[in-house]
Amino acid sequence: MQTRNNWNCGLTRVMDSLAGKWKLQIFWIISQKQPARFNQLKRDVKGITKTMLTRSLGDLIKEDFKTWPLHTQYSLSSKGQELLRLMIVLNDWGRENL
Repeated sequence: MQTRNNWNCGLTRVMDSLAGKWKLQIFWIISQKQPARFNQLKRDVKGITKTMLTRSLGDLIKEDFKTWPLHTQYSLSSKGQELLRLMIVLNDWGRENL
């Protein structure tokens, strides 16, 4: 994430956080299927490599289970949940107006 704290425009900071080819897709898929597992995301985000998926997941909260075999699930943080509500409004607006 390249967001700079001294940027005055909050929208610029949000868009920068979700910028790139994969982050918004990953964000949306996790919001629809949370908690999501790594391989599920790899299947659902068409064309992404394991390396890019790993890098893109860096800003998301993950929950490690202390079970055998070990596995990780990805969910949106509370801030991610707040952002999701705004993104749904933008999604609806885009479908109606663009």
